[in-house]
Amino acid sequence: MKMEELLEEWTARYLGGMGLRLYGVELVERGGRFVLGWRGKEVVEALYSPVDKERKAQVEVNYVPGTLPRGVEEGLFKVLRVLLPPGGRVGLRIEVKELGEYLKRGIPLALTPWGLLVWLAGGRGLAWTEDALWGEVPLKREVEEGELEEMREFVEVFKGSRDPYVVGALDRWITIEWELG
Repeated sequence: MKMEELLEEWTARYLGGMGLRLYGVELVERGGRFVLGWRGKEVVEALYSPVDKERKAQVEVNYVPGTLPRGVEEGLFKVLRVLLPPGGRVGLRIEVKELGEYLKRGIPLALTPWGLLVWLAGGRGLAWTEDALWGEVPLKREVEEGELEEMREFVEVFKGSRDPYVVGALDRWITIEWELG
């Protein structure tokens, strides 16, 4: 199946019900670039690189958290999992200065706006570079106990906080708990 056909099928099958549409696909070196729109505006740009002999499958997303309504946003990142096999990588471009505000408060990466989205896309063991937050898709799609323990400890220590960064992180923890069942 050609890259364009794969992305068109994926969009129609998984994102159409949320109102997201494929606005454009172009082949780029070693993969495809696609743009998704919602309600007449381009909102998501992603570079998808399928697995080959030299590298793992990867999706790098350019999206500003909060652009889409929360349910649509979370749904979009959950269905990115379909494109990524175990062992793949998912990344989301970040504003490092803003991420720094979360990290100064001791907020775990998965409880930041970017981290939650990467986590929902299947990324675990989150780490950040100077321009993106990345996660590896685990072979068994399980969550490491150490990662969960860090989040639980944060929630326990800060559950009464009024700091808006912390309040948002606690809200994102509820999403992760729900996802875990």
